[in-house]
Amino acid sequence: MTLPPQDRLPLPNIIHRDIAGAEKRLRDLKRAFNRTSNSWDRRVRARKVFRLMRLPAVAAIGSFALFWYLSNSPWPALAIRHLAAFPGCAAAEMVGLAPTRRGQPGYWHHHDADGDGITCEAHNRQM
Repeated sequence: MTLPPQDRLPLPNIIHRDIAGAEKRLRDLKRAFNRTSNSWDRRVRARKVFRLMRLPAVAAIGSFALFWYLSNSPWPALAIRHLAAFPGCAAAEMVGLAPTRRGQPGYWHHHDADGDGITCEAHNRQM
């Protein structure tokens, strides 16, 4: 469906005789567009980087905290065994820290069922 000639919009009467000037204006327009696009893309990329760096940052902070705890532990040689005894009396017995008193490596308050300061007493009696 074509329009009759009188209803058509006239074509723009733009003839660029200055090709170099038109190319410069086009380059300037592209540069301005790229500047605007890059500022928007920079924000999007920054959000992605922060989102991707969240887990490694938490892992690094956790590793540093664990290292700090182990290096400042009053029982440096037993620190790993002390941490390994955390899950329960069976784990404490496996690492050789089954009956422990308050203040010794391997003592965890949740292992002390009767609150007398000695952990895993009932566990040893069953054996």
